[in-house]
Amino acid sequence: MDPSMMVAVDPDDAPVNAERLHPLHVKSCPSPRPSSVSYWIPPKTVDLPFDWNDEKNNHITNAEPRVLRAGKAEHRAWDALVLSCMAPEHTDIALAAYLGPEAEIKEGEFHCRSGVRWGVPLVVGGLQGIEREIACADTGSEGNIISYNLAKKLHLIIEVAEEQQEFVLANDTRVKAMGRTSTYCWFSWEDTAKSDPIECTFHVFRQLASPMIMGMKFLQDTETLANHRKRLEKLKIPRLQALQVCSVGRPSRGLVCFLDGTLTLATPDSGSDLDLMSPRFAVERGLKVIDLVEKIEFADGSTTFTCGVVRVEIAISNGEHGIAHIPGRRIPVVEFHLLESFTHDVLLGTNTLEQLDIFTHNSHVLIPVADTDGPMRLDRIHVVGTLDRMIAWTKERINHQKKSRGPLTRLPQGPLLDDQRENDRREREDRRIASLPPIKQAEETRDEARKRANYEKIQATWPTNKTSSSSSKSDGQTGSSGKCNVSPSFKRARLA
Repeated sequence: MDPSMMVAVDPDDAPVNAERLHPLHVKSCPSPRPSSVSYWIPPKTVDLPFDWNDEKNNHITNAEPRVLRAGKAEHRAWDALVLSCMAPEHTDIALAAYLGPEAEIKEGEFHCRSGVRWGVPLVVGGLQGIEREIACADTGSEGNIISYNLAKKLHLIIEVAEEQQEFVLANDTRVKAMGRTSTYCWFSWEDTAKSDPIECTFHVFRQLASPMIMGMKFLQDTETLANHRKRLEKLKIPRLQALQVCSVGRPSRGLVCFLDGTLTLATPDSGSDLDLMSPRFAVERGLKVIDLVEKIEFADGSTTFTCGVVRVEIAISNGEHGIAHIPGRRIPVVEFHLLESFTHDVLLGTNTLEQLDIFTHNSHVLIPVADTDGPMRLDRIHVVGTLDRMIAWTKERINHQKKSRGPLTRLPQGPLLDDQRENDRREREDRRIASLPPIKQAEETRDEARKRANYEKIQATWPTNKTSSSSSKSDGQTGSSGKCNVSPSFKRARLA
């Protein structure tokens, strides 16, 4: 045959059993690791668990044992390079690609994203129609907030004051509202033609992480979190989205809990996607800090990064012997992110609040927080013991930190803590009984009278402490002299 007439045959087109055609066995040939770590480590990423060592031929020493799986580690390095170039602002994606999907979370490792948050679907009235919006249900904010863009879309009239009101965010940043506006809202699941509209007043922010934030007062007045949970809607948090902390201003209620068995006053914030703690508080409690960084977004849309994670056990009282007693409902392990310049000591996010059933079955651990003026500075209950030890610790904190931390708020402790909770319960019961039909009021009134009588019997068994009373009196006089600002909001006479 003429050689010029011969045509090369594509091996793929050759018969399977063709003579002299041997099957090709492809071996695993992993791609080489980049020669320079600067080529693939995401920019501005200094907290990833990588330890670059030039003396060992550019090996990633700390991460090596976790990713050396046959034929995969080198591919992941290049995948991380591509992802870091595509999304340089999301460093967690490149890290996840490098570690691999089968990387297990060991006992000492952390994984804090809950993946869901609660929203309140609302129908909001405007001057030229209505709009359906999903607001953030935020117990960490007392008032309602609306973004300027949404207010403009609804053609709402914004009242601008001569002096703009100032708010304090969770990271101690102060922001000013543009003004105030008012409108009517309905819950989306209700028939707007048959249900009564709810008049709401909003503070207007130019930038807002969520178009609307409904604060504690609205949620409490409408009993949305306690008795009408069908008004809530679970929203999935996109993996690429920063976790939100929508706390604005000073919450009016605190949550009495136990962290590793120590009595603590926390801030309940259903608008937070994660649990937070101040680094100072973690150091004072002697908690072990694990290096882990998470990007979070505040109510005004600003972002920052956390500086570590601690793992503690959290428990609450069952309410049978007062809120300062355990055992009760508990979660063995809760992961708290540490945030610099945090205005609270401890903040419980929506996931932990749901696990503890705070707003449904365990609302007895919520207490009013006294003195809601000025920037948020909640003092913690540091040591469980006698009332004298608590007062001594509080006075020591006043003497050492009054200049750096500003006015301190006195928290009710010991029997006063239970008294304040009982007083709040009685006020809510009085309002509930007054709303009942007359035929049911008599029976409910008798039951309430029996409860109050039982409480008075228990109260009579509490030991009185003259030293603590005199200490409290001296503290109040100190506040009038300008050394500290202590304004007790509870009086035992109100229980009579």
